[in-house]
Amino acid sequence: MTRIKWNHNLDRIVRMCLRRVFYGDRYAHPNGKASSPQRQVFLLKQALDLSAWRGKLVHTAIQKKVIPSLQKDELPDFLEVQKWASDLVDKQRKFSQAERYNFESKTSAGEDYCVLYDDYRGSGVGIEEIEEVKREVKFALENLEDFFIKLLIRARKAIKLAGELEIRFSIDERIRMEAILDMVFQEDDNWIVIVDWKVGDALTGNAREQLFAYAYALLKSGWWDRLRCEDFELIEANLITGEQVKYTFTEENLADVDDRIFTGSQLLKPIYEHPVKDNIPEDFASAESPGSCEGCSVREICNGSLSEKAFAQPGLQFKLF
Repeated sequence: MTRIKWNHNLDRIVRMCLRRVFYGDRYAHPNGKASSPQRQVFLLKQALDLSAWRGKLVHTAIQKKVIPSLQKDELPDFLEVQKWASDLVDKQRKFSQAERYNFESKTSAGEDYCVLYDDYRGSGVGIEEIEEVKREVKFALENLEDFFIKLLIRARKAIKLAGELEIRFSIDERIRMEAILDMVFQEDDNWIVIVDWKVGDALTGNAREQLFAYAYALLKSGWWDRLRCEDFELIEANLITGEQVKYTFTEENLADVDDRIFTGSQLLKPIYEHPVKDNIPEDFASAESPGSCEGCSVREICNGSLSEKAFAQPGLQFKLF
């Protein structure tokens, strides 16, 4: 059996729809032929609606421009960061509009790489929509300076600081955990601050379980020695509302994550226990609630409603499941 991969987002999805996990985590393949459904599912998995694109742009600007400045013991030039992000909108828009994702990899395209859902399905993105994305990204980065400057100063003075920290480790011989932390820094000897940036206008307070999973990953992976649950400060920072929520991490929270990993892995087990070639999507239950399909990256493959334009590439013919 292939080792089970567990992360917070995968756990959330598998509790709604087994088939979505199979499509996105097992069936999708970046190196499949352009005519293969595996390649198309891979692209759909990466396709972003405008809200998700906005969030990714802000995260990228923080990772590429803000955190490097802090690591040099400097505060960033926020106007420069905003300009850089606006230019990135244009570059990614051109990449997606030209459908370069059909023949360029993420590695070769670098920061330009982008698959916009509306481009992929054939409807396209209008100029007014692009300008609105730019305004929203600018607004979020202005809020970063206006509402979270004290937090950035703390990070600047930290002993250690990392952005988009990737943690992958084996929990046991069956389960491998992964987590990508937006920002984490160490103050004093053993005081760890984990920050999760939110770029949505939904109510604040929805990152609690995600931050607990991040703390669990740091605690169990050995990234820092002698860590205890009480050594964490967990911060959910909403760059649209300017609000931040802080959480403590207890032994009870640690046990809850442990339990979530165990129960989630039991749900994931059927997806990983056989080679992917031995399964078809119908082997796995789809979401019971129609509302769960909203926002699903592969829903149009799953229900067979993908627009004809998406399949108009040369030689691109395959049976929708």
